Amino acid sequence: MPAVDPHQLQEQISELQDLVDDPRALRWRMHDLFEYYSDRTKRPPSGSDSTRSFGVINPILEQIQRALVTALGDDSDAALSIAKELWEDGFREMRIVAIGILENVSPDVSKVQFEHWSGEELDLKIVEKLAQMSFGVWKKEPQEDFFKNIEQWISDSNVQYQTYALLLLRMAAGDLELDHSPGIYDILENVDLKNYASTRALFQKLLHDLAIERPAETAKFLLNKIEGGDTIMKRMASELLVAFPERQRGRIKQALSA
Repeated sequence: MPAVDPHQLQEQISELQDLVDDPRALRWRMHDLFEYYSDRTKRPPSGSDSTRSFGVINPILEQIQRALVTALGDDSDAALSIAKELWEDGFREMRIVAIGILENVSPDVSKVQFEHWSGEELDLKIVEKLAQMSFGVWKKEPQEDFFKNIEQWISDSNVQYQTYALLLLRMAAGDLELDHSPGIYDILENVDLKNYASTRALFQKLLHDLAIERPAETAKFLLNKIEGGDTIMKRMASELLVAFPERQRGRIKQALSA
């Protein structure tokens, strides 16, 4: 990757801003720009997985995203057209910018688009970006609507939707403005953990977050699962002991040894 010249980068970004009325031209110019700033040492090995990435550093992505959001203003139609065009390129950086430029699109439109994209995306970094942007929209909506959709996605046979839902729940668990915990524990009661290792891994990360933030409620949830003979949850509980304060840790240890 060449050294970043701030003046040159700003000129290149200005060229992108001039192309917002031509989504196809913008796509190819941005693709060339990311190729120019590509760090080949950070690219995934060819054929290693489904991820395609230029290895462009985050500050460049963030500058481009902000510049395009500024250039688009409140033109939702143009933003959506460009976002869809960039998404079709398939590279991680193009898709991350595509998600970001929907910042000023109407919530009803962005929620539908984020959901659609999450169902076809395997790259966890992109799904994390989708969940981050989506949660910013959903937290302004009634909680019951949010959890109704989470329940639908998390029960879907499509593992990508399950991943999206669990990432959204992690963000809800860490939200400092609203208490989402009752809805979160209700959802977790019925998650099917038998089919996908990735679902189990994200589920466990969510429980780890909850064990730190809400140890009493999380311990109660795990104790109910242990008493019900859930072998998967028993294994998770054992691995999560370190996240709990001494009091809850002791209760879970006792239940596991019973």
